[in-house]
Amino acid sequence: MQIFWLTVGFFGVAMAIMAIGVAVTGKELQGSCGGVKKCLCELTGRELPDACKELREAAAALKD
Repeated sequence: MQIFWLTVGFFGVAMAIMAIGVAVTGKELQGSCGGVKKCLCELTGRELPDACKELREAAAALKD
């Protein structure tokens, strides 16, 4: 049981450090592919497919 609580404590401290880092830097969290702001279709100059349009609209709705 002691190892369980040490593990929980370790992960809790790690998450707290990450949260403080995000709060201090003011950067938005991004997905592994660059997040909603960077659709591949925009980077390549192609027309936005429906998936990118839906993501962009969903992100805009969340910010409002």
